[in-house]
This record gives sequence, structure tokens and C-alpha cells, in this order.
Amino acid sequence: MAWVSFVIVWLFQIAIFWQGIERIKHFLNWAGPLVYVVMLVLMVIVWYQAEVS
Repeated sequence: MAWVSFVIVWLFQIAIFWQGIERIKHFLNWAGPLVYVVMLVLMVIVWYQAEVS
């Protein structure tokens, strides 16, 4: 299953690369802040699980 995930991410990266530098800039503009959103969500999940345990 790990290989399937690797290939999916690899194909996604190639697709963005082929579309040019402008597409990469656009992707980074929304992917950068999304990293912080995911970190906050994971922090809330871990915090909740620590409280329940």
C-alpha cells in the first residue's frame, strides 16, 4: 500500500511540474497556509485524545 501512495504523490508532483512555474506558485499560495490548518486540526485531535484518556 505504501507504494501506491508513493506513486500517487509522485504523479501529482509531476503533473504540477509540467504545468509550469506559475502553477507551482499558485499551488504554494494555498498549500502553505493549508499546512498550518492541518497542524491546528491535528493539535486539537491530540489534545482531545489526551483529555479523554
